[in-house]
Amino acid sequence: MSNKMLAIAMVVATFFICANEARAKVVTDGLVSYWTCDKADTKGDVLKDAWGENHENRTC
Repeated sequence: MSNKMLAIAMVVATFFICANEARAKVVTDGLVSYWTCDKADTKGDVLKDAWGENHENRTC
């Protein structure tokens, strides 16, 4: 019984890891701007455009 539960837990964990990895990919074909809203990409109220030069005075 415990081996079956461990196997199920591993399958579920693998599913969530793979699902998160798929969401993290950024489509760049035709991309003009990309604002991550990460602290590393902000300076005051300015959001740095991680892809181009379209920096914005906004907050996330």
